[in-house]
Amino acid sequence: MAYGLSKSYGQNVQDPTLTTNHSITLDDKVLSRGVTYYLVAKSAVESGASVTSQPQHFATKGFDITISIVNQDKQPLQIADVTVAGKTLKTDKKAKWHLLMYQPGVKT
Repeated sequence: MAYGLSKSYGQNVQDPTLTTNHSITLDDKVLSRGVTYYLVAKSAVESGASVTSQPQHFATKGFDITISIVNQDKQPLQIADVTVAGKTLKTDKKAKWHLLMYQPGVKT
């Protein structure tokens, strides 16, 4: 399998076992949070004939950011408008502001 941060891929993972069913695990040791990856699967038979899958992509989960908003006296500011990185939300009743980022620059 070839994968990477662009359609040029750049990384390769192989399972040389001759079988009809392959499984390759990519974990947090090789993948970063909040990133879209592109991949193609490649398979070959003993005679050398090969096939390549259609290009695919997937996104890894990003970061959950929770901020507590307080005033100068360190008292929670409930239901206050807070703007971070161009995104304005209201704090909740516990003065918490929550931003979920799946990918860099993509906020929900």
